[in-house]
Amino acid sequence: IGDGANDVPMIKMAHIGIGIQGEEGCQAVSASDYAIGQFRFLAWLLIVEGRYYYGRIATLFLYSFYKNFAFTLCHVWLGFFSLFSGQTFFNDMMISVFNMLFASFPILIIGIFDRDLSPETVLRNPHVYRYGQTNAKFRLRIFWKWVIIGALQSFPIAFIPLFYYEEKPLQNGKMTGFWYITFVSTTCVVLIANLKIFLEGKLFNKYHFATVAFGIFSFFTVTLIYEAYLQLYYPNDPIAGILPTAFSDPSYYLIVLIVTAIAMIPDFVLRAISDIDFPNDEVTLRVQEKMAKNRK
Repeated sequence: IGDGANDVPMIKMAHIGIGIQGEEGCQAVSASDYAIGQFRFLAWLLIVEGRYYYGRIATLFLYSFYKNFAFTLCHVWLGFFSLFSGQTFFNDMMISVFNMLFASFPILIIGIFDRDLSPETVLRNPHVYRYGQTNAKFRLRIFWKWVIIGALQSFPIAFIPLFYYEEKPLQNGKMTGFWYITFVSTTCVVLIANLKIFLEGKLFNKYHFATVAFGIFSFFTVTLIYEAYLQLYYPNDPIAGILPTAFSDPSYYLIVLIVTAIAMIPDFVLRAISDIDFPNDEVTLRVQEKMAKNRK
């Protein structure tokens, strides 16, 4: 942090350089990553915005690992039934667009807008800034907690549809088949990955709900377009016509609901234990904020 030409080498050597424009000229500002007009703005820049973005980036990074563990481990579990032949659990199209469309935009909104406390509360309680200094939100223990949750959720996503629909005929008399089973699992993992956002986010606006709805809607839209392509050029492909078959099958909705509920139980339990039995300063201040808002 500097405001003069003599501070330029220091600003350039730092991981993040902050230049303050003052009476000593603009050299420090020109060499900096961030520029402010007065020293008093440092409090807002560091304690408020710096703390917000530490939490946002930590959540974005952890969520990226979490969703890929929940998605990818399904291939591993299938290997035990396919003699590790290399057969993928999900359709190639779904694998290609899962991270690009189905589970990408909601976490980006978290990374831009999320905040756990109001700026006024943070400035009144500057000690909450220490969570960034001690790396409290991105420790190895927290990383493995996210990974374990993703791994646990992959079990019901893969096994419940696999065992329920094994050699089970639908109401129209047709057999389900492997790709129907994986379509049910794909629906579950898309829903779970998007619902996870509502557990991790602290501040929600219209963009959060819009991106979650987009992720879920895009899954069915991509499936519909892909099926139309297959029916046109490869009408005998087992995936062709799978969407109307699923929508006309009552068990599809039941299994999706059961899998989603079971998969989310670890998250709810861990969150309840953490926030109720072992609340930290952030949780306490957030509760106080809500109580004060309700009194108004």
